Amino acid sequence: MVPRIQIPLLEEKISNIKEINNVLLVEGARQVGKTTLIEMALKAHHHVPINLEESRSFSEKIDRCQDFSDLTRLFEAETSLFQRPKTILFIDEAQESQNLGNYVRFMKEKWKDILVILSGSSIKRIFRNTTRYPVGRVTTLHIQPFSFTEFLRASPQKSWESDLAKVNLHSKPSEFWHSQLINLFDQYLEVGGLPEVVITYFQKGPWKNLRENLLLGYYNDFKRVYGEELQSYFIACLKASALLLASPFKNSFVSKILDGGKNKTIIEVLSQLQAWKILCLAEQKGTQPEKYFFPKRYLFDSGIAKLLREQASPHLRLLMTKKQDRTPLGGLIENYVSQSLIGTGLSHELSGWKKDNSGTEIDFIIKHNDQVLPIECKAALSIKNTHLGGVMDFMNFYDVPLAVVPSLAPLELRVIKPNRTVLILPLYLMDELPRLLTNSS
Repeated sequence: MVPRIQIPLLEEKISNIKEINNVLLVEGARQVGKTTLIEMALKAHHHVPINLEESRSFSEKIDRCQDFSDLTRLFEAETSLFQRPKTILFIDEAQESQNLGNYVRFMKEKWKDILVILSGSSIKRIFRNTTRYPVGRVTTLHIQPFSFTEFLRASPQKSWESDLAKVNLHSKPSEFWHSQLINLFDQYLEVGGLPEVVITYFQKGPWKNLRENLLLGYYNDFKRVYGEELQSYFIACLKASALLLASPFKNSFVSKILDGGKNKTIIEVLSQLQAWKILCLAEQKGTQPEKYFFPKRYLFDSGIAKLLREQASPHLRLLMTKKQDRTPLGGLIENYVSQSLIGTGLSHELSGWKKDNSGTEIDFIIKHNDQVLPIECKAALSIKNTHLGGVMDFMNFYDVPLAVVPSLAPLELRVIKPNRTVLILPLYLMDELPRLLTNSS
C-alpha cells in the first residue's frame, strides 16, 4: 500500500476537527484513492465505517427518517456509534442517500462526541437543491490522483522520492540525475496517477486496459446519475477539455464535437464535471477587472488527459517529441502543473492572467506569503532569457520580485536584474515547490 502525502494532513484535520466537531467532507473523483486514504488514516482510531453504495438498505432507511431524532435512533439501533466516546463515523459514497445532506448541520450541533467523515466521488451532491449548504459546519479535503512523489513511492526506485526531498538551491541534481528524473516524469505523464493504474503499471500488468476501463466507468457513472441523454455531452466535454489544454475553452468547441448541442446543457454538464472534481476551472484575469477572457479547463489526471488528447494527435514524449508537437506537449505540462498547485495547497482556485487579447499571458497567478507569484510553464529543455519575456513583462508591470518557470530544464535560481529573480523549476520538483519557495525567500 502506497503511503499518501495527504495522510498527515487528514490526520491533522481529524485531530483539529475533534475540537470544533465540523463534519469532514472528503471529495475527489472516483478511483483516486479516497477510501483507502481515509482507512489508512483511521487505523489508529475507533471508527464505524458504512458504505452506502454497498448497503443500499441502510441508505433507504436514512431516507425514510423524518427528522434528526429518527436518524439518531437508526444509528443507535443498527451501529455501535454511541457505545463509546470519541468515535468516528465514516460514511463512504454518502451521495447515494437523498436526505443525508439535510442532517449534516445537526451532526455537528447535536453529536458532540462524534466526528463524522463523509466521502464520495460527488460528495457535494448530498446537498440537493432544497438543502441549504451548512456553512461553518463542514471542513473539506480534496483528494487527487497520485502526485509524482507518490508515483515514485509506488515504483521500484523508491529512493528517488527521498532524494527529491533533499534537493535545494545549493544541492542540485547532477546532469545524470536530472535526465533520469525527466525520464521517470515522462513515465508519470504517460501513465497518470490513478492508484490502481500506477500499481498495475509497475507490476507490468495491463495498465492501459485498466485505465480505459476506468474512463468508461466515469462515462457510465455519469449516465447512471444524469441519464443516457447527457452522456454524449459528458464525453464531448471531456474530449474538448483534453484537446484545449492550455488554450481558451469555448463551449462552441464542445458543440462541434457533438455536431450540435445546447449551450445551456453544455454549461450544466461542465458544472457537474467540476463538482465531481474531474475538471477544474481557471479564470483568466487581466489588467481591467471588467475585461472578459475565456477560461481554461484542466483534467484531474495527466494519464486520462494524455489518453483523450492523443486520440487525435501523435504520441507525445518529453524528450523525443518533434518541434511541431511541443505546443500539444505544453498543454499536458500545464495540466500537470495545475493539478500540482492544487495538490500542494499552493492554490485552491486557479487563475491565469492576460495583459490583453493578444499580448502577454501568464499560465497561473497564485498568492504566496501575501505576494503575487506568476507561474509560466515551458516545454523547453533549456531556458534562455528570451523565453522569459512574458514573465518579465508581468513582473515589471506589477513590480513582482519572483516568478516560477516549471520546465524540462535543470533547477536554477536566475537573477535577471536587481529585484527580478526567476526560479527555473524542473517539473519533477513541482511537489517540492512550497519548500523551495520558503528556502528561496
